[in-house]
Amino acid sequence: MKTGFKRATVPLALLVLTTLTAAGCGDGGAGSGKVTVWMYPVIMDPKANAAYWDGIEKGFEAKEKGVDLSIEQLPWENRDQKLATAFGSGKGPDVVLLGPDQIPQYQATGALRPVDRAIEEARSAFRPNALEAMSRDGKVYAAPIYHTVTSTLYNRKLLEKAGITEPPATWDAVRAAAPS
Repeated sequence: MKTGFKRATVPLALLVLTTLTAAGCGDGGAGSGKVTVWMYPVIMDPKANAAYWDGIEKGFEAKEKGVDLSIEQLPWENRDQKLATAFGSGKGPDVVLLGPDQIPQYQATGALRPVDRAIEEARSAFRPNALEAMSRDGKVYAAPIYHTVTSTLYNRKLLEKAGITEPPATWDAVRAAAPS
């Protein structure tokens, strides 16, 4: 859990602290020390997920004295509708977990602010392609806190039966190997 705490907390800390210094941010306005984060399940077991984010919140507040952090744990269901409604009404969270595909729509409506200052000192810790995916118009709108590692699994016996000696290495090779 400590590794997960550090991975989630460093970018979260950068964004929350920047939020506190930006005018008009936080539940109580600039200087209030209150920040609301909307977070979504990252662990399949609801109890383990709740315990994880409660630990992140408590650990963050213990380290960052004077910050009243509220991590609201929301479901994935109807996520886009809730975000659009919240941002449209001006009552969105101070910090939210977004995917790179969501950034353009919320950036275009003015719902997001650049986070370049927040990540300035830690910028070299992020992969350039990840930062590029979070950027629009030369400004970074999110800290890339998750990087998914995926693997391709295959059944060697089925490949051999189909006359394929090496697993396909490209999508074109996968399509060529697939049954018609």
